Amino acid sequence: QEFVREKINLLITFDDGYFSWIDVCAPILKAYGLKGLFFINSGLLSIAHDSEKAEKYLRDRLLISPKVPLSWENAQILVTEGHSIGGHTITHPNLALLDIEAAESEVAEDKIRIETMLNIVIKDFAYPFGRKINWNKQVFDTVTKAGYTFIYTTEAGFAKLDDPRQLSRICIEKNQAV
Repeated sequence: QEFVREKINLLITFDDGYFSWIDVCAPILKAYGLKGLFFINSGLLSIAHDSEKAEKYLRDRLLISPKVPLSWENAQILVTEGHSIGGHTITHPNLALLDIEAAESEVAEDKIRIETMLNIVIKDFAYPFGRKINWNKQVFDTVTKAGYTFIYTTEAGFAKLDDPRQLSRICIEKNQAV
């Protein structure tokens, strides 16, 4: 049988900010000629060189066991290699539980930090935790007001551009059957 190559639209995304993006993900993407969209928490990258603070952030904010975090220098490598960067807040809160001022600070200040540190303009954002309980109309408005165009959830499904503030993704976690 002859193999027929068809074009498909596929967006490969990563959330939070881990060093494994540099030593595992980026080389695999490069081997296949692919680029990724990496959503980073600026607060984590800012403390990446302090292992004690980073471990506490990973445990308390991301609710995961410690991993080696991504640093700003590592994020710059991703940008240099042609990958895209998106915002994911400073401290990874459930935005739906914050008052308007705190939510605006988490979203807007994160965007400013990322754009300043990496000298880029970002238009993509992923809601922390990404489930329907993690956003509401106030959060929609806050993220849009900060200047984001495309906003991603972790609700399973194919992305539809009828509402770019609720783009679905299929989330694949370690040891999870798809």
